[in-house]
Amino acid sequence: MKRVYLLVQTTRDGDELTTMAFASRVLAEAKVVSLRTAPEGGVSVETALDVTFFVREMRVIDEP
Repeated sequence: MKRVYLLVQTTRDGDELTTMAFASRVLAEAKVVSLRTAPEGGVSVETALDVTFFVREMRVIDEP
């Protein structure tokens, strides 16, 4: 069984959109941090889009 980590964004209305997939949870979590971090004098991607990002694990079963 393999695991894939999906970067999901949720709107205030509760709609979800999967935007990226990663083979590593560490890389997926690092991407979430970067999307939540605002550059000096600016706003974060999360704030600009008015969404919340999170990581969801998906298990993929290998066919024999």
